[in-house]
Amino acid sequence: MKMFYTKFKIKTLKQESVIKTLESITVFIFALFTTMLLPSILFKYLYQDQQLLEQPMLLEYIPIAAFAIGTGYFAYAMIGNIVRAMKIRRLEKELMSHDGNCYDDMVSEMMKMHKKSPVRKSRKSTKKSTKG
Repeated sequence: MKMFYTKFKIKTLKQESVIKTLESITVFIFALFTTMLLPSILFKYLYQDQQLLEQPMLLEYIPIAAFAIGTGYFAYAMIGNIVRAMKIRRLEKELMSHDGNCYDDMVSEMMKMHKKSPVRKSRKSTKKSTKG
């Protein structure tokens, strides 16, 4: 039972890693689009009626904030993925040790079943009857 739980946990951790990677890529792309489009939108709708002699400070901070958010989330996701990868390796090693024990038990059980098998006895009896 523990073997199935371990396999399930490994599968779940791998899926979480893929999801976090996709989320970080999405956040980074959103940050890039924000950097490109938000200043022009602000100029068009917010500063449209004003005469500006210099660039507003808000427009200088948008690219910095977007880059910081995108990079920060990417770093968070990658650190989380590294931690998950370490857990996966540990669980796989644990699973391999359980699989080896289970394999030995399974082989010994099959050998016992083969020795007690009624099929072996019936084969011997059919060989004797065909010879005579």
